[in-house]
Amino acid sequence: MSVGITAVRQLSPGEGAILKIVPWGPHPALLLYATQRGGVHCCDLRAPADVWHVPAAPSLGLCQQLLADPTGQHWFAQGTSRGWVCLWDVRFLLCVNSWQHPHRCSVDAMAPALAAAARLGLSSGSLPHPSAPLLYMAAGNQEVGVWDALNGQCHQVLRVLNREESHINVSEPPAALQPPLPANSSQPKVQGGLAAAAVGSSVGGLGLSSSSSLQHGTHVNQVVSELSTHLAVDQINSPRARLAGVTALLPLPGGALLTGGADRCVRYWDGSWPERSYIVAGPVWPDDTAIMEPNTNKLQVPSHVYRYSKRLVSGVPVLEERCVGDGPRLVTPDSSPSLSRQLRMQDLVHSDTITQLLAVEGTSKLLVSASRDGCIKVWK
Repeated sequence: MSVGITAVRQLSPGEGAILKIVPWGPHPALLLYATQRGGVHCCDLRAPADVWHVPAAPSLGLCQQLLADPTGQHWFAQGTSRGWVCLWDVRFLLCVNSWQHPHRCSVDAMAPALAAAARLGLSSGSLPHPSAPLLYMAAGNQEVGVWDALNGQCHQVLRVLNREESHINVSEPPAALQPPLPANSSQPKVQGGLAAAAVGSSVGGLGLSSSSSLQHGTHVNQVVSELSTHLAVDQINSPRARLAGVTALLPLPGGALLTGGADRCVRYWDGSWPERSYIVAGPVWPDDTAIMEPNTNKLQVPSHVYRYSKRLVSGVPVLEERCVGDGPRLVTPDSSPSLSRQLRMQDLVHSDTITQLLAVEGTSKLLVSASRDGCIKVWK
């Protein structure tokens, strides 16, 4: 039995729960962590206090994802629950740029895109800033985009189409490439009494120029709309349903990408050769659509075939997975030699959302996946 020492430290009292922790640089004692109310901190486990700290504006949402500079300690990016991405220059502790997902989708996963543009499936002239950091960002319904962190431009989209969309020749553009939603598209109207109370008691403390604006004749509703947007009142009155998207990203050295998400599938994406993309592991029959016939003891299973193709949407390459098939069919172990293997695979996959992916180098290359079902699985 091994005996060790565990140190428990309360780093930032009063700032709420720690939402995300990532390593900062090559030294194991340096960490980046984000809290509910205090922004992003750099912690040196050898020091009694934080090294530095940058604030977080509540209007941007909760910081759900952190991405540290993989080549040094010059910058980091944060993604929020309201779809905002902020790029920080650590040398001066300044926010270089911030931009929001066009549909304000929550940022569910982020990872660096370090491979050459050609290996990512991008043309050499498509990047206006070749030296700017590129990042994978999972936001929206089964979508992953390759974004320029400097100007917030999307250069590529990987997405999974559902069964209905798979049978449509021309589907809707990805959410990452659609026009931004109007500023007040989902803003509810606040009643006059509540508006007056909110303006009188809260606006001044939030740094909004309410009193000076009202003195100059600005209409109260304009101030209320500004306050409502700042406090995200629409999300309180009508919470948006969480989309079943990608929650785990693992870039590979050759430019390919492994993803995992709510559909319990691990996918291999090759942006330069779409036809080489495939499902590494996942339910053979999604949504438990296999049915046993009681009279014949035959298994009625859907015939799913996944195809990958690339098309251009507004000049941006979009790699899509489509599910096609011939419909349900009755099979037995004798009529389908692969049925036993499929049943075994169906039992091996995760039963809930995949949250983490990790590559392990040893005598052989292994893939480790973790899920909300509480299981950690290792794949060859």
